[in-house]
Amino acid sequence: MASRRSTDMYATGVQKLQLGDVLKRNFKNALIVEADLRNTLGKYSGLTPSLHYGSAGVLINLRGTIPFRFQNVVYNCPIRIALNPEYPLSPPYITVQPTEQIKIVQKHPCVLKNGDVVIRYLREWNPRATLVEALRYVQDEFDRAPPIYAVELRRSATLPAAASQGSGIATPLRHSATSSEGSMTPRGASDEGSLDAELESIRSRITANVRDMRAQLIKEYQYDVGKYDIHRLIMLDWVPTCVNIAKYIKEQYAEREKLNRARADCDKQLHTLEDIDDYFTQVIAALTKMQTPTGEADKSVSSDASEPNYNLEFDSQRDERLCRAVASEAAANEMMELLQATYKRKQISTKNYIYYVRLISNEKFRAMHARKAAAATR
Repeated sequence: MASRRSTDMYATGVQKLQLGDVLKRNFKNALIVEADLRNTLGKYSGLTPSLHYGSAGVLINLRGTIPFRFQNVVYNCPIRIALNPEYPLSPPYITVQPTEQIKIVQKHPCVLKNGDVVIRYLREWNPRATLVEALRYVQDEFDRAPPIYAVELRRSATLPAAASQGSGIATPLRHSATSSEGSMTPRGASDEGSLDAELESIRSRITANVRDMRAQLIKEYQYDVGKYDIHRLIMLDWVPTCVNIAKYIKEQYAEREKLNRARADCDKQLHTLEDIDDYFTQVIAALTKMQTPTGEADKSVSSDASEPNYNLEFDSQRDERLCRAVASEAAANEMMELLQATYKRKQISTKNYIYYVRLISNEKFRAMHARKAAAATR
């Protein structure tokens, strides 16, 4: 008897597969696998389960389509999901299934050339992960960058009937290489790289599509030319207008974000300057107190006898100059420490930090020079 060939046994529902018996015989974690399959099939009605018998053992396949959204229209992507007997200890194997009319986008960020889906959730798979959650991440990636396109000229995705209606596969379309208007690529894949170029490309594609589909559209509108004219006006005027509005809103939002960042920087600088101003005010008050005349100091002492007399008397002018120079040098050192702490907390910009370092260093140099000169005087 010839060796058993690899076969697929398709079923229209979970009951026909008799999942309980099959899973208990072939899967180590049958209850988890059965729960994941039921949840997945309950959420994604476009998937059909099947059993695959091969040399590697029994695999559970889910074939069909999963929906994704592109430019506010829902499309179906043909997909295959395979669960091996080690699941959920090993991740599911997810691939995009191209056809003669549906091809995989080249250099897609999460779909390889052979159709394998590679996303972070699958790379970091753990036994607590679920198939439903994995498909949700796959849908999010497909929403950002459609993985498939049609290779022949088909009805534009801007028409209502191009949306998925449960039968067939509706995908982001682009014209074939023989079309005079070039290819319709997914959003973000334009070579121009600017909003203006992308808008112009959208307008040209809409114009070409309305022109090429004129006969088919009139037929679908039951030869009511008035309805076709309304359709043409909407596509040529209203759609580009909406795109222009979206462009301007995006530009205004970017400007507002820029102004908010500048305002936050100004507030930070203001707080830093206020802190430095308060410190300099305290230093000036202390120096003013030291320079108070002896008579005023005596009056303050007589007015409040409980306070001790801190009025300093110097034996000579040399001692007074030396004391004031030492005090100024100490104040400069304290201000430098405060400035460095403020800069480390990122409350002051590098430009202002360098400016104040030079200013304080200049004052410190003068104090040091005065101290050395006073010390050298006999």
